[in-house]
Amino acid sequence: MARPFDKISEINETNALWKLAVRIQHKWKVATSNLEHFEMVVIDKMGHDVHVVVSSMLMKSFDAVLLVDINYVIGVVDEVGYTQKKMGGKKAQVNLILRDLGNNTLHCTLWEGYVTIYSTSNKRISGKYT
Repeated sequence: MARPFDKISEINETNALWKLAVRIQHKWKVATSNLEHFEMVVIDKMGHDVHVVVSSMLMKSFDAVLLVDINYVIGVVDEVGYTQKKMGGKKAQVNLILRDLGNNTLHCTLWEGYVTIYSTSNKRISGKYT
């Protein structure tokens, strides 16, 4: 029997293997300091969404294949990286590395409100904030 899909709202560092089914709801390009990257909002079947930033280094690999209104399966949240709580003028962020079933990785950053959702979910599951 296939493993069930996890929800975006359940992403936390207590589990090494996640299986997410998402649809790209919005996608746009951003140009800053002569570099271009793209950003997306992806949504799961429960209506939970998350803002994803794809760096300029990965843009050439993923821009043409990640299309709006298409469903994708993301295999693993491989690593929870740098986490910044909101302090002073700095925005809250959590960095995730996603790995699909083909072993391709995608670096994602959760910002502000999404960090709060992530932290609240993580606290509820693990009993601690990251």
